[in-house]
Amino acid sequence: MAVGGYARGVYGVPGRVDRGSSFAIVKNNKGGVDITMDGTNFSYAAADKQGNGYYRSDGGGAHQAHSWESAADKHSFSQLWSYSFEENVNSTHSGFAVVGAETKPEVLVNKASATYRGSMGGHTIAGPMQGDWRQLVSKGMDSTVLDVQFGANPTISGTISNMQIRDSVNDGKGWGPFRDMAGTLTLESAPISGNGYEGKVTADAAFINSVGFTKFENGKYAGRFYGPNGEEAAGVISGDNNVGSMFLGGFRAWE
Repeated sequence: MAVGGYARGVYGVPGRVDRGSSFAIVKNNKGGVDITMDGTNFSYAAADKQGNGYYRSDGGGAHQAHSWESAADKHSFSQLWSYSFEENVNSTHSGFAVVGAETKPEVLVNKASATYRGSMGGHTIAGPMQGDWRQLVSKGMDSTVLDVQFGANPTISGTISNMQIRDSVNDGKGWGPFRDMAGTLTLESAPISGNGYEGKVTADAAFINSVGFTKFENGKYAGRFYGPNGEEAAGVISGDNNVGSMFLGGFRAWE
């Protein structure tokens, strides 16, 4: 389980990156799913399903969760989800989470070193309002490249590039067209502990400029291996610009 999120208090006030969140999702008897976020349950019925996600609006708040899966996925041992739970105008949590069938740590001990390639998804929040968001997606299924060294002192590192970006429009009620963007995120080398890892993320000048930031600080990534033989590596990413302005995303890659 890996979660990275954006928590906002009073509407219009800059939020903060919340890396200690918890996220769980299970099917329910209503033909939908139950999602638990930091101990609060959000239940969706079959009628709430829209595309790859679920949406519900009630009690002055909107709740939605979207799976970034596609037919091009090679495996199905993990899922990358984005979520936005607005219980009311004074409480919003948005972010990314990975759920799936985690690899048993002992399986990775004797695994050969490998390169994992895959996709990414993300949002930049340029300000405290929904209308300030941008969305990033992979241009291909090899935008995420991870170098995984198993053995006595296992490590993981990698890069994320070859992306497209689009702007939110109409005060956050829609999206403009995707366009190619320059820039690379570097996942610095980090130790693998058990079946998980956590490390530092840096962004080059081209990425910072492409997303409209002035800097990229406190970059972090965290994730786990998924599948019976560690076939997948997936996790979440975050980085700060100014107060209330940040990048949140996730990645999935396959051996």
